[in-house]
Amino acid sequence: MYVGLCLPYTWSDFPMLHVVFLFFNIVLWICLFHASTTDPGYLPRNVPEYDMAIKQLVICSDKTVGQNLLCTLCHTCRLVKPLRSKHCRVCNRCVNVFDHHCPYIYNCVGYKNRGSFALFTTCVSIVLAISFKLSIHTVNNYLEWNWLYKFYVLLMGFYAFSAFGLFVLAIYNAAINVTTNEGLAFKKYAYMQDKFGRVKRPFDQGVVNNLLDFFHLKNLSEEKSLDQITVT
Repeated sequence: MYVGLCLPYTWSDFPMLHVVFLFFNIVLWICLFHASTTDPGYLPRNVPEYDMAIKQLVICSDKTVGQNLLCTLCHTCRLVKPLRSKHCRVCNRCVNVFDHHCPYIYNCVGYKNRGSFALFTTCVSIVLAISFKLSIHTVNNYLEWNWLYKFYVLLMGFYAFSAFGLFVLAIYNAAINVTTNEGLAFKKYAYMQDKFGRVKRPFDQGVVNNLLDFFHLKNLSEEKSLDQITVT
């Protein structure tokens, strides 16, 4: 609809808006390609630390310590999982700073591609919002409403609303340094709970620092995040 109707009818009405639309459309496809083809942060398999941990389990007499050690092991990848990592059943790999597996990009979202995924959702929201405005303007001023146009605009509005929700969630999680997996399943992770069982943010170091770290513009010190967290 954009190329066949919106562009020829509304270019003279909103030339700069079309330029913005085309710019974010190009960025969208670049980010999509990067997010879908980039290694999200797969952890190496069959590491020697796994065999050492198994031997420690055999000789460990403390039940609590043994359970904690067992929870850090991935028997499929045969590795000791770092904090915030998780095994993805779809990819069948453990991913560093696992966020979620996204069916839209057919890839996991993790440490290495989270920035491009967040930019992808941002561009999708902007492109759909502009398309929604241009479509309504085109029909109102140059065409007549029919069931096909109504269905198209409603469908576009639904996708725009959904994309905006993903964009807000991605940026919000980045701002507080929490992954989608940690936010949804915080009860599974002791480091995500305080002594009363309420959710906490152990990796939060301020909005600006969190965002800089999320987009790999600044490496935050992990001493506070890792050394002072007790996993029970």
